Order: sequence, then structure tokens, then C-alpha cells
Amino acid sequence: MLIEKSREIIAANLKAAEFDLKTGSKCSSYGSPEQHRGCRCNEAVDNAKCVAVTYEGPMGKAFGYWVPVAAKPEWILHFSVGTSFEYESLGVPVQKIEKL
Repeated sequence: MLIEKSREIIAANLKAAEFDLKTGSKCSSYGSPEQHRGCRCNEAVDNAKCVAVTYEGPMGKAFGYWVPVAAKPEWILHFSVGTSFEYESLGVPVQKIEKL
């Protein structure tokens, strides 16, 4: 997703759309407050640096990123990668990792 520091969604990819994340809404309004407890959007904007975290998703370890957009300091590219999403349904082989 491309979001603003205000958490407004500017653009969302197909995977985000599957979760019903809509342009113009606030990403923080989806899910429970606990799901947003680890949000690092402000940190990425305030420091103008990428922030990355690891977490346990529903299908194993995953990685979350908040990447500032240089031309628009209030904008953040936010995405997660890893087995937290159903990549198998897309035909992508997924291997569980015991340790990184």
C-alpha cells in the first residue's frame, strides 16, 4: 500500500484489495487495534528511513516494511512479505523456515 502519515491509503495493490483495503480510507481502521500496535509509519516518516520488523503471522514468520517516498516526505510504501499470506494459492511454492 501507499499511505500517508495520516494513515490514509493513497493506493493499494491487488493483495491489499483482497483484504478490502480501499483508497481514501485509513489503514488503521481495519482490523483490531492490537493488529496496529507495531505500526512504524511515524518512525519511518519522522526519520526519513526505511523501518523493518519481523513478526509471527498466521502462517509463520513474516516481515513488515515502511519505506519513505523521497519525493513525498509524508508518503510511505507499506508492505509485508513472508508466509503471512497465502502464496500457495498463487502457485508460489512456500517453504517454512525454522530459523533465519
